[in-house]
Amino acid sequence: MLLPIDEQLHKQYKMMDPPSLERAMAIIAEHDTPADVRAIMGRTLLPQQFLIEEEETANAIFSEARKYWGRIPDSLHERFLAQHIQVDKLHTQLDNFFYSQQGKEQFLTYLRQHNAMTLPQLLQLLIQRTIDIGDDIALKQIYLYPIDARYMVHFIYQQDELFWYELFCKKVYSLCIHEPIDLVPKLLQLAKHFEQAVKISYAHVDNLDVHYEQRMQQLILFVTNYNPPSASLKQLDLYYIFLLARRKKYNGEHIIYKIKEIRAWDQGDHVLTKTEKVALRYVLFTVHALREEYGKVISNAHYLLNDECLNNYAIKIMLSYEDVLPAFPANEQTLIKNYHQNYMEQLYYYYLEALVALKKYKEALHIIKSDPLASCMIVQDIVTNQADNEAFDARMQTIKNQMLDEATKHQTLHFLTQLIAIFEATTYKGLARRLKVAYEKIKEAPLN
Repeated sequence: MLLPIDEQLHKQYKMMDPPSLERAMAIIAEHDTPADVRAIMGRTLLPQQFLIEEEETANAIFSEARKYWGRIPDSLHERFLAQHIQVDKLHTQLDNFFYSQQGKEQFLTYLRQHNAMTLPQLLQLLIQRTIDIGDDIALKQIYLYPIDARYMVHFIYQQDELFWYELFCKKVYSLCIHEPIDLVPKLLQLAKHFEQAVKISYAHVDNLDVHYEQRMQQLILFVTNYNPPSASLKQLDLYYIFLLARRKKYNGEHIIYKIKEIRAWDQGDHVLTKTEKVALRYVLFTVHALREEYGKVISNAHYLLNDECLNNYAIKIMLSYEDVLPAFPANEQTLIKNYHQNYMEQLYYYYLEALVALKKYKEALHIIKSDPLASCMIVQDIVTNQADNEAFDARMQTIKNQMLDEATKHQTLHFLTQLIAIFEATTYKGLARRLKVAYEKIKEAPLN
C-alpha cells in the first residue's frame, strides 16, 4: 500500500521528460524549501506528508510484504529447488506466517529492531537458513523508523528503483531539516541506510565520496545550529567523523577539530561511551600517523594498548562502526602482509614507525617481545630466546618466487626497515643482518 505522497510523486516523476524527483517535489510539495536548505541537498518534504500513525504503519508494511513476498515468483523456483527448498512447502509456511497474528507481531518486531527487511531476511526468519534469491525481486526492501509517536515507512521497488532510493534519501534529509533531531532515535543506523541509498541513487555523480562528505558537513552544521546537544546529535557527529576517517589522508585537520569538538560537550546525558572513546582514539591515532606526529602516535598507542583496551572493545566497535577498524584476519606467522588490513597489525605498524623515528628502540623491542603481531611469531621467538637466528633463515626460504601486490610489497619493505633499525640499535644485530637479506629478496619479488 503506497503512501499518498509516494504515489503522487511517483506519478509526477513518470510524467516528466527526463524524470526528476526534484522537479516533481517542486510541483507537489506543500511548502517552498528555503534557498539555504536547498543548497544543502535540494528540496524537502514536510514530515507530516510521510509520517504515519502506528496502526496505519502496521497495516501498510504487512499488507505490502504479503502482496509481494507471500509467494515465491515462478522465475525463482529453480533457484530454490537447487538449494533443496520445496517451494510448495515454503508457500504453506508463508501463508501460516502472513495470515496469523503471531506472524504479524514477529514481522513488526523484527522491523522495529533492525529498521529494514528484505525477502532473504524474511525467509531466514521463517526457516532459519540463508537463501540465495538473486536480484529479481519486485519489492526489494522495507524501511521502518519510529519518529516520536509516528513512523517513517518506505518501500524500495525493483521498478524505478533509483526513484525509490532517492525518495528515501529525501525523507531522511527532510527529517533532519524539519524535526527536532532528538526525536530521531537510532540515528546512526538511519545514517548508514541513508548513505547506502545515496550511493545507489547518485552513483552517476563524479567524485561522489567527496561530494557526499561536503553535503553531510553542511547538513550537520545546519542541524547543530538548530538543535541542542542530544544523544541523536552525538550519533550524527560520530557518523560524520567516521565518514571523514575513510579518507583520513585528506581530512586529517578536520577530523582532529571534530574530535575536539565532540569531546567538548562529552558530559551529562550525552557522555561518550567507552566504545565511542576507543573508536575515536583509534581514528586519531591513524590520523597522527599519516601526519607523522610521532609523539601523539605513541601516546595514543599507549592508550589503545593499555589493559588490552583496543582488543576489549574491538568487537563492539565493529558492530556499531564497521568502517573504523580494518577487520581482515591477523596473521602472526609472517612479516609479508598488508599491514593496513587488520587493526592490530596497523597499530603496531604505525607505533613502531613512531618509536624508530624518535629513537625509542628499547620501548620498540619491548613491544616486539610482548606480542607476535608486532612482528611475527619467529621474530618474537628469537628475541625472547625461544629460537635462534637459523630458524629465521629457514622461514625466509618461503619468500623465493613469491609474487606480491604493490601495497603488500611497499608496506612489508617499510616495516622491515623499522625492524632492522630496532635490532641494529639493540643486541640483535645478527637478526638485523638476516632481515636485510629478506628485505633484498622481497624488493626483487615480482608484482602480481
